[in-house]
Amino acid sequence: MIPAETKIPEKLRKAIFNNPEWILHHSELLNHLIITEKKYDSDKVVDIHDVIVQKKNLDLENLSKSQDFSISAAFENFLGVSSLHRWIINILDQKTLLGLLDALGTDIGKILQASEIKFVHI
Repeated sequence: MIPAETKIPEKLRKAIFNNPEWILHHSELLNHLIITEKKYDSDKVVDIHDVIVQKKNLDLENLSKSQDFSISAAFENFLGVSSLHRWIINILDQKTLLGLLDALGTDIGKILQASEIKFVHI
C-alpha cells in the first residue's frame, strides 16, 4: 500500500482520470480496493460495488413505477375502448327508433355509466 504522503505520478493520475473504465471495469482491481479498505478500516476507498448496486436498485424501482403506470393506463384505455365497442354494437343492433330510444335509456346508459341521456337538435 502507498503511504499517504506518497503522491501518484501526475502522468498516471491524469491517465486514470481520463480513463476511469480502467478501474470501473476491472473486477480484480475493484475487489482488491474493497478488501484493502475493509482490512485497514480506511474511509478513503469507496465501495463502488455498493454504489453501483444502489443506483441499479433505484433505476429498477423507477422502472417498476413507470411500468405500473403504463400498465394501468393501458388497462384504462382497454376498458374505455371495450365500452365504446359495446355501445356501438348495441346501437347497430337496434332496428327501430323506439328500440334505439329504449336501448339508450337502459343498456347504452349503463354501458356509458350515464345518469341521463338527452337528444339535442341543432
